[in-house]
Amino acid sequence: MDSETTPPPRDRSRWFLIAPPPSNASLSAPQRLVHRLTSHFSASGIVVLAAPAGYGKTALLRDFATEFAVPSAWLTLTRHDRDDEESILLGVLASIDQQVAPGRPVRSLYDRIAQAVAGIPDGLVLIIDDAHHAGPILGEIVEALSNATGRRVRFAVAGRPEVSAWFVEQIALDSAVLVDAGDLAMNVDEVKATAARLGHPMGHADAERATEAAGGWPIAVHLSLASEARGQSGSDALFVDFVEVSVLGGLAPDLRAFVLETTTCTALSTRLAAALTGRKDAADMFDRCRREGLPLVRVSAASSAAAYRWNEVFADACRRILERIDPVQAARLHQKAAHELTAGHPEEALRHAVRADDELALSIMRATWVRILVESGARALLESCAALTAQQLEHPEILAIRACCLDLIGDQEGARILARAAATAGGGDPSFLVTYTFVQLFVLDDHRELARAVDQARRLLVDGVFGSTVDGYRLFVVGWTLLRLRTDPIGAANLLQTALSEARLTSCPVLERRAASNLLFALTFAGRFADADTVLDDRITADHVDDDWGAYDGGIGLFAFGYGEYWRGRLGEAERAFTALIAHGGHRTSYAALGRVFLVFIAAASGRLHTYADAENYTEAIGDTQAHGVPWHIYRALAHAQLAAARGEASKALELIESFADAPNVPVVRVLAADIARRLSADGLAVRLLAGLTASDRVISYVTAAAETTAALVAYRAQEVDVARRHLEDALDIGAREGITPGAGLSDPDLVALLAAHLAGGTHHGESIAARLAELQAASTSLLGAALSDREREVLHYLRTPMTANEIAAELFVSVSTIRTHLRSIYRKLGVSGRREAARMRL
Repeated sequence: MDSETTPPPRDRSRWFLIAPPPSNASLSAPQRLVHRLTSHFSASGIVVLAAPAGYGKTALLRDFATEFAVPSAWLTLTRHDRDDEESILLGVLASIDQQVAPGRPVRSLYDRIAQAVAGIPDGLVLIIDDAHHAGPILGEIVEALSNATGRRVRFAVAGRPEVSAWFVEQIALDSAVLVDAGDLAMNVDEVKATAARLGHPMGHADAERATEAAGGWPIAVHLSLASEARGQSGSDALFVDFVEVSVLGGLAPDLRAFVLETTTCTALSTRLAAALTGRKDAADMFDRCRREGLPLVRVSAASSAAAYRWNEVFADACRRILERIDPVQAARLHQKAAHELTAGHPEEALRHAVRADDELALSIMRATWVRILVESGARALLESCAALTAQQLEHPEILAIRACCLDLIGDQEGARILARAAATAGGGDPSFLVTYTFVQLFVLDDHRELARAVDQARRLLVDGVFGSTVDGYRLFVVGWTLLRLRTDPIGAANLLQTALSEARLTSCPVLERRAASNLLFALTFAGRFADADTVLDDRITADHVDDDWGAYDGGIGLFAFGYGEYWRGRLGEAERAFTALIAHGGHRTSYAALGRVFLVFIAAASGRLHTYADAENYTEAIGDTQAHGVPWHIYRALAHAQLAAARGEASKALELIESFADAPNVPVVRVLAADIARRLSADGLAVRLLAGLTASDRVISYVTAAAETTAALVAYRAQEVDVARRHLEDALDIGAREGITPGAGLSDPDLVALLAAHLAGGTHHGESIAARLAELQAASTSLLGAALSDREREVLHYLRTPMTANEIAAELFVSVSTIRTHLRSIYRKLGVSGRREAARMRL
């Protein structure tokens, strides 16, 4: 019998390579995947499962073979089968022989396999596991077998990702279906079900975290959950062994070394990989990793900025493997990573530094802690501190930095304790004093102490203590502190502008957003509304309030927008901004609390009595102490005074104002309180409050405009007409430059009378006064129920001046005939007989 008719020997495919693995309840495949595989076979003859080791391909095929109605044959390939057509076909034949009795000899293995399949009425599914061992020849073999058997054999081919490339043509033509790692990854519900089955149930949030950490990698999820069920934490030792033996064990030595070195960092660029490994071909090595099916994704498409991310639990396992076999090399790699990451990713740099060298960690922390805090890294910074030795943890600078972290996350008492301990331990050490100066900007509350600290910080910046480069983050913090002090908004704006420019120059998006939103507030608070409009955009008014830094100035951009609208008399826009700010959340000493102060003023200005109950609630949500230099107790008292005045409780309102009238105060508090006093006929108190404004206070446009308006009203009531006119004209001159509206939207009869008299006496601002009077008239309620149009209200206000009909027509750029038509309508609606009666009407 010649070789073409003699059946080849069968012992090359031993029994355990042609039988599925035994069932394991704890490692069963999700039913959704079993059903999905079944549906794929109803539409296609080939299903390719291409995913890294540990993605449950074998378990899925085993469970599918058990449940699928059509007979199946199983073949597991080994590395000895690489590109060996005969060996692979012998294995196929042996696996099919498990389903049918051997037939007569035939000329070729393909014919013999076809003959064997012919004895199976419904055909079968041939499962080829560990198919990556076969090599590219497998694609040709499967196609040939499919043709030889008349498509009566369907194939489930499972292996590492490279397998998919061998069936690319069939996949493209829909004669094969690809199931990849994304399809096989466990979802949150499956993780929860697995945890419950292991006797360690978890909530949805915990399951989400576990799923994300493992990237849905089934083996990692299973072993992690099993570890937790046993009361252990961190990467499970069994999973670490799995990675070392089943994943790294099959790699070429140079690739294995590259993986162990680059997994020092979970996320990294080709540049960082080159620094860690010393290899210039890092990009090519990453491509090899992906071809080998290692759990690595490319997160940037641009070759010039290629970035990669290892699966988190895989990277952690690799780090533990390297620390076990070469701890010196592991520490050296963490040190390299820390140096490389310091400039762009200081939080990550610190995590590596604390695993390598405490002195390096202190050095990096000293240089970058301000940046980390500004970028909402307070909790991460505390974690890095906690990883230091006990001795380093008590280092004065570390104590001081930890104090800032605690303050930022809301533990003010703990922050003060650590700050005092740091000051005691640090003494006069120059390095400590530099750090502590900036620490004080975070932890101090007293206005005077904070002012001294910010002056010292400014001197350090000017003296170049932090090197020749501009430190945008420290510039920002100094400007931010000046802004909280409310004493030098122009200086704050200048520092913040420099920080903003530096952030853009150095591509620091978080600093750019922080500096821009604070600059918007600084310009607005300084009364430079036109300049503020150039900074304003949607990103700034959408500040996050739920990150670490949000505890300090979350919502500052939205508040600044509302604040500017308030002073320009656009109370509706201001109210919407402040209401949205409060809806975002915020504590009693946040910008949301400051928004509540102005919502109280808007409620009073609107005269909507039904809103006063809400306003009362607003006042209770405003802080009652001084914090970080901001006198919240004064803001709260001011809001209560405005609310009391609106309710007619004059004595209560005046008592509140008297309590802070003679103390150093925020300029805006003085002018708002002075206006309340003036409206309650306490003109002496109003004048006293205005007298407390300093020359620098009066540089602020809306402060001076409001002060001059109040002074004019006081003088007008005292019948000092010329004095009143000078004050009001000054207010109007200032307001014209920044769009500031006298009275900030208050429908005040005294203000209406003053403006009307001023219009009659002659002014450079006749058109704006007439428009303002029309707005005030529109905001009020007519005693007679008349509904004048906007143009009619504007004409009515001109009737209170000596101007003739011809002059009014010329001012409004309409004909005299049109003016007379408006007059007839006005007289009719008001029920008056002529101009004199109409001019006396108060709507």
